[in-house]
Amino acid sequence: MNVLIAADDQTTCQEIQSLLDPQLDITAHTCVDACDLRRHVRATRPDLVLLDWELTGRPPAALLFALDRVSCSPASRQTTGHWPTGYWPAVIVLSNCPEVKPVALACGAAAFVHKHQAHATLDTAVRRLAADPLNACPVPCLA
Repeated sequence: MNVLIAADDQTTCQEIQSLLDPQLDITAHTCVDACDLRRHVRATRPDLVLLDWELTGRPPAALLFALDRVSCSPASRQTTGHWPTGYWPAVIVLSNCPEVKPVALACGAAAFVHKHQAHATLDTAVRRLAADPLNACPVPCLA
């Protein structure tokens, strides 16, 4: 699985990466600049973006919408087995603020992980998305 970790600094990126199970065969890339997130996504073509909601540079909700989203229904993804046009990585948002969860999910995140519980929940969220990537329903078809 190709994963892009977007956080404020390399130390935070490394801490997030250390929470991922090495048995998942993850290739991790990092981005520490919100303004370059789209460029990093285009360059690395991740299956999953782990987005620190506190990433400085641009409003986090705008970052979710800036990932070149395409509009398609869960049914069309199930039928074809892939995104019909364009490219749309799943996004897991990490934050210290639980009130961010409904906003992040409404903006297209496939999951939300509270940073203080990340050691217990991040791996589970990543495994769920790895097992069923076509049903990681981002906007506009968030279930």
